[in-house]
Amino acid sequence: VGRRRAIIFGIISGGFFLWLVIGFWANIYVEALWFDQLNFSDVFWTTIGARFSIGLIFGIVAAIIVGLNMYLARHYASRSTELHLFEEELSELDRLFSGSKIVDIVTACAVVALSGILGLISMADWDRMLRFLNQEPFNAVDPIFGFDIGFFVFSLPFWNFIRFWLLLTVVASGIGVTLYYLYRGAVVIEERGMQIRSYVRNHLCILGAVVLVLIAWGYRLSMFRLLYSESGFAFGAGYTDLHARLQAYWLLLFISLACAGLFIASLYSQRRNLPFIAVGGMVGSMVLISGLYPFLVQELIVKPDEFEKETPYIEHNINYSLRGYGLDSVNEVPFQISENLTSDALQSNATTIQNIKLQDKRPLRRTYQQLQEIRTYYDFSSVDEDRYIIDGEYRQVMLAAREIAYDQIPSRTWQNEHLVYTHGYGLCLSPVNTATPEGLPHLFVKDIPPVSTSDVLQVTRPELYFGENMSNYSIVKTNQEEFDYPEGSENKFSTYEGVGGVQIDSYLRRIAFARYFDELNILISPLIRSDSQLMFHRQVLDRVKNIAPFLEYDYDPYLVIADGKLYWMIDAYTVTASYPYSQRSGGVYPQVQD
Repeated sequence: VGRRRAIIFGIISGGFFLWLVIGFWANIYVEALWFDQLNFSDVFWTTIGARFSIGLIFGIVAAIIVGLNMYLARHYASRSTELHLFEEELSELDRLFSGSKIVDIVTACAVVALSGILGLISMADWDRMLRFLNQEPFNAVDPIFGFDIGFFVFSLPFWNFIRFWLLLTVVASGIGVTLYYLYRGAVVIEERGMQIRSYVRNHLCILGAVVLVLIAWGYRLSMFRLLYSESGFAFGAGYTDLHARLQAYWLLLFISLACAGLFIASLYSQRRNLPFIAVGGMVGSMVLISGLYPFLVQELIVKPDEFEKETPYIEHNINYSLRGYGLDSVNEVPFQISENLTSDALQSNATTIQNIKLQDKRPLRRTYQQLQEIRTYYDFSSVDEDRYIIDGEYRQVMLAAREIAYDQIPSRTWQNEHLVYTHGYGLCLSPVNTATPEGLPHLFVKDIPPVSTSDVLQVTRPELYFGENMSNYSIVKTNQEEFDYPEGSENKFSTYEGVGGVQIDSYLRRIAFARYFDELNILISPLIRSDSQLMFHRQVLDRVKNIAPFLEYDYDPYLVIADGKLYWMIDAYTVTASYPYSQRSGGVYPQVQD
């Protein structure tokens, strides 16, 4: 019975492990196919390579740091001291581990697991590290330290992360060796106090000194972060930041190094209280120097004459905000305001007058839904604005894409959701400034199939395989015809003619897609052919974020008619929150480039 259970457990465990491995492989393989279909394989492999390399390098460094500390703890610790800490609770563990190598195995596994976690933490910042390694100078310097802006945008975030990661690794090592020493009996907690072996105290003091050095480095980096200060009259370093906090950080930096020196000095001194003096002095200094001193400067020096004290820094804020938003080279043209509206003014601004917006997006969307959804499984998710030259006139219009609402399709079977209802159809478009006698929008593009009032707005390919709300995957070019559009009481069907999906031309790909989407039908359905294509990442925003994750995107894509086809457009920006003195407004980035 025991052997049978072991075999069953082994089969289940092996199957589960194989399922996880296939899932990992499928995720990479399917995403690689998607990027390759779009001719962006270099983006995918650069991203994967950067994440793997960074995780591996940091994982190895973590293994060296943590492993070396655990090795030293194992080397120096012994079981000559009886185990007093939690004696009753650990007695069973003590008997189990005594005389075996299981402690070493558990310790090694803990080192590997902790190193893996620290490596995974570093992987999350892969893009920050790539920006650091591939940075270019801005050819402009900050007004306080004289550093190139590129240092603040690319280097400072990188060094902040390195310091944080090293601090986390050293602290984790300290916790690990402390637990190991506790188990080995080198640290004993009794009612009358704590007994610590000398080698344990020395080991922990060295780690404490390293932590204090990293804290000192943090104060140095914090000096540069003052240029993002929000504590003053304007964004950026103000009078108090530069005349109090900056000096406080320098002082705390030297105090941190001095306290680290006390930790090292305790290795050679009989005074065991030196580390406690260092910690107490550090905490007290932080409270008094970084908290009280800037407060007194602000209240006693700045506030009585705030405008005079802050004027130079307000000028920095204005100048660098203009630079950050690319507004420092704008030509200023004086505009004379006249409150007397004349017929000449109306005639000279006829285009503006003719495009004054009378429609509002929210009620217009509801009107589109009532007039033009045609069927309940269509939906207008949002209304956008655009401009066209229509019959020789510049016209501002509103438009909305007619997308498939998958939660409303009839008979929600796998076949219907993924093979039949594969795409939306057409759009509604109306000018912003006109309406019918009934008060309804004057539709320039309407109905299914689309009817247009101008050749410029003619739509010959109204199929919408991508959209704002298309989260489902679709399989096209199958033995099942796709629903195209309704015509009276009947439905028209079609077959996809493009190349916008990933080909399912092998059984290996079918296995990968089935595991990726956790859908067995992809593997066994007879409707899927060798030339079938699978479309996924069909939401416009999701699509572009995968292709170019280093850009910031506008939240609202919009549809454009060009040459009879429908194209999705979206605004993308390079942004940073690290431009010195550049004002932030409502959480937006202080440096933006279209």
